[in-house]
Amino acid sequence: MENFGAKIGDRVFYSGDSINLPETNYDLIFQDCQFFEGKGDAHISYDKLKRELTSEERSKIYLVHLGGGYDQKNPVEDGFAGFVMPRQRFDIPK
Repeated sequence: MENFGAKIGDRVFYSGDSINLPETNYDLIFQDCQFFEGKGDAHISYDKLKRELTSEERSKIYLVHLGGGYDQKNPVEDGFAGFVMPRQRFDIPK
C-alpha cells in the first residue's frame, strides 16, 4: 500500500505510515513507530530506529502513533527527542 509523509518547509518532516528509515536531513522529524517487528508491519519499529540510526539522527526524532507499551520505553534515554503526547505543542523552526 502506498503511504505519504509530509514536509513542512525545508526543515520538518512527518513520516506517515512507513516501514522505511526516515530521511534525516531535516531539523525536526515526526516518525510513526511501533514496538514490535514482524509480518504485516505498518510502521517502522522502535528497535530498528534505535539500532540503525546514529545518536545524532535519533536526537531530532519525535516518535508518534504509539501503541501499547510506550510507557515501558524511555525514548530520551535511547537518544530520541521523545514521544509526542496528547496536547503537546511544538514550535516549528523557520
